[in-house]
Amino acid sequence: MASGGTNMSQLSIEESNFLRFYYLNLKVASKAVRVYFDSVHPPSGLAGELGKTSVTLNGLRFITKLQLQTLYPSTGSNVRSEDFDTTLIVCLLRNMTPRECPPITGWDNIPQPGDTSTGADLARVKWYRNKLAHSEVGKLSPADFTQYWGDLEGAIGRLGGKTLLKEAQSAQHIVLDKSLTEMLNMVRVCEHNVAEHAEKISSLQVDIDDQKTIKLEHENKIQRLHDSLQQGKGEALNLATELSDQKGIIDKCQEEIEACSKEIKKMGHIMERIQAKALDRQNQIDKLTRHLVELDCKHDKKMKEFDDQMELQGEDMAKHDVQLTNHDGQLAKHDEQITIHGEQLAKLDGQFAEQGEKIAIYDDQLANHDEQIMEQGEQMAKHDTQIATCVKDIDIVKKKQHDAGVASDDTKALIEGDLKEDTFVMTKAVTDGLLLLKQNGVLLITGHAGTGKSRISRHILHMVCSENNTYKYLKLNTLEELENMIHREEHAMVLLDDIFGETNCIYNREKYVPILDKVHAYVCQGNIKVIITIRDTVKRQCQEVFENHRLFQFQFIDLSSNNYELANFEKERFSTNTCKQFGNQTI
Repeated sequence: MASGGTNMSQLSIEESNFLRFYYLNLKVASKAVRVYFDSVHPPSGLAGELGKTSVTLNGLRFITKLQLQTLYPSTGSNVRSEDFDTTLIVCLLRNMTPRECPPITGWDNIPQPGDTSTGADLARVKWYRNKLAHSEVGKLSPADFTQYWGDLEGAIGRLGGKTLLKEAQSAQHIVLDKSLTEMLNMVRVCEHNVAEHAEKISSLQVDIDDQKTIKLEHENKIQRLHDSLQQGKGEALNLATELSDQKGIIDKCQEEIEACSKEIKKMGHIMERIQAKALDRQNQIDKLTRHLVELDCKHDKKMKEFDDQMELQGEDMAKHDVQLTNHDGQLAKHDEQITIHGEQLAKLDGQFAEQGEKIAIYDDQLANHDEQIMEQGEQMAKHDTQIATCVKDIDIVKKKQHDAGVASDDTKALIEGDLKEDTFVMTKAVTDGLLLLKQNGVLLITGHAGTGKSRISRHILHMVCSENNTYKYLKLNTLEELENMIHREEHAMVLLDDIFGETNCIYNREKYVPILDKVHAYVCQGNIKVIITIRDTVKRQCQEVFENHRLFQFQFIDLSSNNYELANFEKERFSTNTCKQFGNQTI
């Protein structure tokens, strides 16, 4: 803080506002973030915690090598939070266990004014620091100055405590002389340059990673080519071996050919002997032919003698021919009768042919009818299968409806028991929970064991269902029960108590993410509303799903926070109700 003579005539009100707010962010806000970091990660065990988180931090693309050298110095050096800038501290709080929960608006946007969570305060400091570092004009209007100062001053008080809050309030009246003005401007310019260089380094780091990937791909290609070459050498060696084997086969075939040639010569000699025998047979046939000619001559002579005898017998035969002529006339008449009978048989054959064609057509019709009957049989079999499947589906739906009805009756009995006890007291957590449930359709309640998560959630469930009796209410213990009992067309109010286990985290990403997606779709449609309770210790063990899944991207209620601590009149009212219920018994 500077004192003495001022040089305010050279600064406008907007420039003075900018430098004062810059001083607040640079000197006080960064100190508040460091104080909170040291409270979560004490300096004595910081090196050990960083060692356990080295794999996660080295895998972050937006962290620079210089920042990694600061986190993991050479042997003999001690790591200290004083060496960390605000950006690095926020990064560590986001990625080291226990991880800070992001605000509803995310880490890169200004949080909502009413969000006073630790994650929101860290996001405020980070956002204002980035805004100042990237400012080109270096001016801040009085209205923005008042709004920004009040917002950041509150975050400093919540993160750093009363001492830093007083320091922040005093910084608003700091006297800006020439030396302090020049120093702040120089620091702002340096931070602006550092931010630009950091962005360039990040861009270069991405290019380097891409080049490494390309190099690795080329090395893989070279390795595949080398493997292919080695495989080619092996195949060439196999071919040489096969060629050697084939040469032996060729030599064997050559020997077989020579053996066949000898066999052919042997068969030639045998054919010559057969031809000689055939010639001898031909000579014998010629001799037999001459003998047959001689026999034929003798036969002709005998036949002439026989013809003479036949002439004598001819006269006798003429008489016999007259008798035969008469008999032929009778045969002609008989032939006419046979012809008429043949025509009648031909007509019958035509009629039989037409009947045969009709029978063939009828056979084709019968074959087509048989095919149709077979197709209808197949369709009937498919229909029977579909009916069996539908019956099975109806049985499953009836079972789900029965299970949902049993769960609804159990939930109703549990809520009636709470109402009969009559010890519940309306608190700020109940009113805020009703508002968040109506706005978002989802309400997440967390806190330490014994803070009343289950009791408050059942009371909110009863109040909403009493206002709108179209909703049926269910209390379930696992996501599998929710998938089996809820349908998109139903109106239901569901309470998932200890969604991922009571003491240890029971979370299966591959199994639960599709169910959570389905629940989110039902909530967006407006047919169901969901109340979820989880202990803060279990929530930290499965922080990934609460940071990344869209079902949990809303404001939630933390019963362990100061915001929902019971007021004195609420405690008195609870004691009074309890005494009325239990009388003079020891409480």
